[in-house]
Formats: sequence, structure tokens, C-alpha cells
Amino acid sequence: MSNTFRDYYKILGVEPGATAMIIKKAWRERVRVTHPDVKQGEAQEIYSFQEIQEAYETLSDPIKKEKYLQQRWLQQVYRSKPLAAPSDAYAILQAMIAFEKKVNRMDSYRLDTDFIKQTILFLLAPSSVALLNTANDTILNQQITDRYLQCLTKLPFGTQQELLKNICRLNDVTCQQKVKQYVASQQYRWASEKYQIALAAVVVALLCCLISWLA
Repeated sequence: MSNTFRDYYKILGVEPGATAMIIKKAWRERVRVTHPDVKQGEAQEIYSFQEIQEAYETLSDPIKKEKYLQQRWLQQVYRSKPLAAPSDAYAILQAMIAFEKKVNRMDSYRLDTDFIKQTILFLLAPSSVALLNTANDTILNQQITDRYLQCLTKLPFGTQQELLKNICRLNDVTCQQKVKQYVASQQYRWASEKYQIALAAVVVALLCCLISWLA
């Protein structure tokens, strides 16, 4: 992925959320007029053959597409600054450190939990996990896990449980133990949140019954 963000949907001329069939059809139409063997010296198209190929290969591959959609979402949030994916294990650690600091500075009463979730998923996407497992640096993995878990404390229990599956992909015994310890330490909080939600639902139901009875 280059430093300049590319809107692959725009390159292929399709709407975000387009089906695989529509994406493939759009790709074929653009390849037909931009392929070097077909153009025969015609004027340069708006998008090059290479860009069209890159767009199609990304949007037609489930793993690449998932990572791209996260990057696209975050790009729309940051707008003024292209967001590059970490290229190696150390870069992942640096990105997690920077993001943890950003999360800790956020107002706890006005947290954008979706932003936190999507950024975490982007920084520790499957390709990043693969880089970490290949590097097999236990100390580095532990540091990343600590910061990852620290960011999770800001999120609702349901989102935390979803994101814990992500960090569990690290092939590191110590990191797995850290996750287990974290889960054990959060059990009371998660249970409290569940009961609060259930209690709120009961209160709403009772209020509805009362309003109906008074009417």
C-alpha cells in the first residue's frame, strides 16, 4: 500500500459495498481499455492498468479487503493525513504505543468506541499478526499485548470479547497468559455491565406498562 491513499471503489467506478460480481464486471471493462496490449498508444486513461489491477486484487481478496476497508474508514476519520499500515514488527509496536497514548488522552465521557475498535483492528490486522509471529520476538509481543489490552479497557464488554480473539492469534505463550489474566480481572466489570443492561431493559418495560395502564 503506497503512502497516498487510493480509493479502490472510485478507481473501479463502483459504489462502496458493491457485490463481487459488480466489482469483477467493472474490472473487466476497465482492463479492456487500459491493458497495454489493447490501448495501442491511445491517450492515458484516468487510472492506469496497474491501479485497476491493484484495486481488483484488493477488493476480491477477503483478507486484503477487510484490511483495506478498515484503512478506508480510518482515512475518512483522519482525512488530512494518509494512514500507512505498519510494515514490520517494530513499527507495529510504535503504532500501538502512539495509539495507546491517544486513547488515554480521550475524554472518557465522549469516547468514540467505534474509532478505537477500527484502529485496533487495523493495527493488528491478520497481516500484522503474521509479521509478529514470524519475528517471534517475545518481549516485543508482550509490549504490544500490554498496550492492546490497555486500549480495550475503554470499550464495552461485548467489543472487548470480540477484539480479544484478535490478540489471541499471537503464537506466544506469555501473551496468551496475559490475555487470560486480563479476562479474569475483567469478569466482575463485564458481569456488572450485563446486569446493568438487563436492569435497564426491565425498567423500560415497566415504564411502558405503567404508561399503557395510565393511558
